[in-house]
Amino acid sequence: MHIGVIFFDGMDEMDALAPFEVLSHGINKGASFSLDYFCIGKPRIITGGHRIKIQVDQSLDTAIRPDLLVIPGGGWADRNAVGVRHEVERGVLPAMLKKAHEQGTILATVCTGAMLVACSGLMAGRPAVTFAAANSDLENFGAKRVNARVVDDGDIISAAGVTSGIDLGLWLVERFGSAAIACDVEKHMAYERRGTVYMA
Repeated sequence: MHIGVIFFDGMDEMDALAPFEVLSHGINKGASFSLDYFCIGKPRIITGGHRIKIQVDQSLDTAIRPDLLVIPGGGWADRNAVGVRHEVERGVLPAMLKKAHEQGTILATVCTGAMLVACSGLMAGRPAVTFAAANSDLENFGAKRVNARVVDDGDIISAAGVTSGIDLGLWLVERFGSAAIACDVEKHMAYERRGTVYMA
């Protein structure tokens, strides 16, 4: 399995890096998947919402389609000039995600990254979760909001705000690796998962 994490200007760095690190530890502990991170457009330096700059050398435009994409949030509730709201208005990233999903890619969102999937109708009538301040927006896109840290609806998985990205990463390790590997990663990171995954 090939997993990719999408990076874009204005993203919340923890939304992207928390699941990335968890998944990386999963690989180190024996999970049989590969992991990359991508931008859209030309490879470049991405500036996160907290001004951390990250060099991204691979573009989703030209990459082999990943089996699963992790989509961070950031910049929705604050209506920032860059971030999720800007990407929704621009439309390029949501269209790419919809196309990837139609071709079989599983989409996993963190925080307001859910808006990048929901805006194209992919979450309509389906259980999902997002950052608490964006709950009404998620529902306006037709999703059925669930009170959980992680919601697994098969080919679309969503996680709540910020630190829920760690729980998402651990769930992905468990689902696509094993519960034993996820437990090893949890211990390695000195982290305890909260709540249970809502399975649709």
